[in-house]
Amino acid sequence: MSREAAVAQGLRPGRSTGGHRESRTCRPDRPHAAAGHALVRGSALSGFRELVTELGGAPDDLLHRAGIAPATAGRYEEYLPFRRVMELLEAAAESTGTPDLGRRLGLRQKADVLGPLVPAARTARTLAEAVEVFSRYLGTYSTACSLWLVSGPGDGLAFVEFRSALGGRWPYPQGVEAFLARALTVLQLLAGSSFRPVDIHVPHRALTPQADYESDYCTAVRFSQPRPGFTLSAADLGRPLEHDPVAHRVLVEHLAGTAPRDRACLVRPVAELAEQLLPKGVPTVEDIAARLGLHPRTLQRRLAAEGLSVTDLVDVVRRDTAERLLVETDMALGRIARRLGYAEQSALSRACRRWFGVTPSAIRRTARQSGAPEAAAAYA
Repeated sequence: MSREAAVAQGLRPGRSTGGHRESRTCRPDRPHAAAGHALVRGSALSGFRELVTELGGAPDDLLHRAGIAPATAGRYEEYLPFRRVMELLEAAAESTGTPDLGRRLGLRQKADVLGPLVPAARTARTLAEAVEVFSRYLGTYSTACSLWLVSGPGDGLAFVEFRSALGGRWPYPQGVEAFLARALTVLQLLAGSSFRPVDIHVPHRALTPQADYESDYCTAVRFSQPRPGFTLSAADLGRPLEHDPVAHRVLVEHLAGTAPRDRACLVRPVAELAEQLLPKGVPTVEDIAARLGLHPRTLQRRLAAEGLSVTDLVDVVRRDTAERLLVETDMALGRIARRLGYAEQSALSRACRRWFGVTPSAIRRTARQSGAPEAAAAYA
């Protein structure tokens, strides 16, 4: 099993997927092979069949072609391959001639598509604490996405950033727009129907006139951004919610109990810590174990049970981060090398040749000529 495939196993929920698994073979040398194993609840397709029917399409035919059983569409109890769901939305938009299909789907879905995540967040004290609930337990809904609250573009602002198992790229515009619309619906449920984020970041070019986006999302929209998400003010994050401490505790305990808890779930925190520590130098087993509250031998043993090591995970994180920074930013190569924990830029060049078969400059040049998603595919 490749390192990336083993990482994917570590992000898979510890329960049955209802027999619906990704059947496509992911090339083991691809930096984001893990994305082929990422899963999402069947409720992500709640309302899909009805919407496509209204648009004159054949939803069951589309589902069958995507390798998804129609009976699973809309069912929270089912897990579906994330990539298949994303490809399904793209195919549905094309076949019905509806460039805003993903946005329409997300806006018509109810908050219960996320299961117990929403009531757990709704009973928190503030919107900031609700965001923390989503950040910590989003994996109970999908292993494909994570949520981060980071510093915003200005004073008094914060950014709720969505990251994908596909690494830095979001090559499925319909899926992104459905996700953002769904997230906005949830935020308005929590903070009140009058709530508006400062702006919304979309990682691709506009698929319809910008006025349509601003009408649908009810706020300013910025396109071709590095990552999708929402800009919020400090005042927004401090908004009080319908706090119920008893219900909140019970719901959070339930989420904690349904979150992936097998040995492999250690993969994600190790990878995230590696990404944080790399700019200071290559993290050691001892560095990561100390931050996880584990003995180094325990950490090594638990990763070894999945056919992994800290060295493996550091290499995967370096590869993913290098690809994202080369394709999506203009960061100087020397700075990227330091960000990845390399002492010399030449070490980055050697690593890129090993990972991708080309130099960092060639990756960036292809990105500038073809556009980020296409460039990434060109050297994968």
